[in-house]
Amino acid sequence: MNHPDVSIVAEIYRTSSEAMRHPAFSGRLHDILEATALAGKELVRSLKISPVTMGRIMQPLMDPEHMAIMGNLTCKTCLSEKLTLREFFAGGMRPRPDSLEAFMAYSVLGLNADAAGGKKVILQFRFSGEVEGCCYFTLEKGGIKAAAGTSGKWDIAIEAPFELWADIMTGKADGREMFLQGKYRVEGDPFLMQELFRRKGD
Repeated sequence: MNHPDVSIVAEIYRTSSEAMRHPAFSGRLHDILEATALAGKELVRSLKISPVTMGRIMQPLMDPEHMAIMGNLTCKTCLSEKLTLREFFAGGMRPRPDSLEAFMAYSVLGLNADAAGGKKVILQFRFSGEVEGCCYFTLEKGGIKAAAGTSGKWDIAIEAPFELWADIMTGKADGREMFLQGKYRVEGDPFLMQELFRRKGD
């Protein structure tokens, strides 16, 4: 309870705190925590938090629509695997996509945009099986954009059963072994593909 003679000089509310533990957000998490510590120093010095510092604290992790998809997908995965969120993140697990939209939302986080090397790279997917459809990702200038459908031009194209690719994404199947067994097809540069899917820190 607030003391009647003491006024609140600042308030900080940070949404999506659970999601910040995802490895894909490690850089932003560091910046958010650093800015939060700076906010404390600013309060001591001037009894206010600068707009720049508050902007760093409140920066969005990703598009709100994609965030909602990822949150639901993570909860579904926890329920199916009988895990708590703490166990999910501690185990370095990844949510299993169950739709083309969910696949695109998660892949925007999982792909290594730096592998494009300053060039524009288009990665095309063609899925069969339990989820049929196509989508592609444009990697350019360190960013990634996803779109449903097919691109007129692409650098790498992957054809796979959706359920197999979901297994690969969640670590239940080895991508290299599945490729050698002919379970999915790749057109384009396989070495570039390997770099695109290399997780940060690997």
